[in-house]
Amino acid sequence: MPRTQIRAEMMLALATLGWGMNYPLMKMALQHELGIWTLAVRFSLSFLIMLPLFWMQRQHLSWGSAKIGIVLGLILLPSVELMNLGLHYTSSANAGFIFALCIIWVPILNAYLNKTRISPQIKFSMTLGLIGLAIIANLHQLKFNYGDFLILLCSFLYAAYILVLDRYGKSYSGIVMTAMQLLVLGVGCTVVYAIAKPPVHVINWSWQLVAIILASALVSSTFATWIQTRYQADTTPDRAALIFNLEPVFATIFATWWLHEAVGLNIIVGGSLILAAIIVPTVAKRLFDNKARTPT
Repeated sequence: MPRTQIRAEMMLALATLGWGMNYPLMKMALQHELGIWTLAVRFSLSFLIMLPLFWMQRQHLSWGSAKIGIVLGLILLPSVELMNLGLHYTSSANAGFIFALCIIWVPILNAYLNKTRISPQIKFSMTLGLIGLAIIANLHQLKFNYGDFLILLCSFLYAAYILVLDRYGKSYSGIVMTAMQLLVLGVGCTVVYAIAKPPVHVINWSWQLVAIILASALVSSTFATWIQTRYQADTTPDRAALIFNLEPVFATIFATWWLHEAVGLNIIVGGSLILAAIIVPTVAKRLFDNKARTPT
C-alpha cells in the first residue's frame, strides 16, 4: 500500500474519532435543553471557525470548487436531517447499525458505476465488518420501523456522498469545499428548523455547554469534515467506508470515559472484528506481495 494511502487512512481514522466523540458531547448538550437547534448551532459555528482559513485560501476559490462543495453539502444536509429525525423513532443501536450499511452500498454502487468487480479483499472486509457491527448493535433485538427506514435512506445518501467526494476530492481545494459544505449545512439546518417551528426551550447556558458546543463544532464538524474532504480521495471509497465503521467504537470509548457508561462484551468483540476488517486484508496483501518478490 502506498505511503500516501496509509497516511490518508490514518487521517480518516482520526476524523472518525472526532465523529465518535460527538455522540457523548451531544448527549451532554441535551441536558442543557439545547434541543433541536443543536445541528443549526453546530454547523453555523463550524462555518465561522472555517471562515479565516477559507479567506486565506480565497485564491483557490473557483466556480468548480464552490459548486462541488455546495453539491456535497446538499447531499449531506438531508442525510443529517434524516439521521436526526430517525433517532426520534428508533434506538441509537439500530441507527448505528443501519447507517453503517454504507459499508455495503459504497462497494456495490462503486462497482456498478465504474463497471468493475468487488475484490475478494473488500468482500472479506465487508463481511467481517458487518458481523462486528451486528454484534455491537445486538442484531437479534433489531426490529425494523419507520425510524429505521429513515436511517436506511440516510445511509444511501452518505454512500453517494462518499462516492462524489472520491471522484472530485483531488480536483479542488479541500478547505474551499469544506467551507462550502459547512455553509450549506448551517443555513440548511437553520431554514429547516425555522420552517418546522419546533418548541422553544429555555437553554440552560453555562461554561460547560459553551465548551461542549465549541468542541463539537471544532473537532466533530470542522476538523473531521476537512480531513474527510482532503484525504478521502487518497484511498479507495470501499476502504473509506470500512474505516468510518470505527465511529461506534470511538463513541463507546468516549461515552465510557466521559459518561461512565458500561462497556459490554458485544462492544469489545464487535469492535475487534471491525478493526480486523480494516487491518487484516492490508497486512495479508503486504505479506503476499513481499513473498512474491522474494527470489526462490
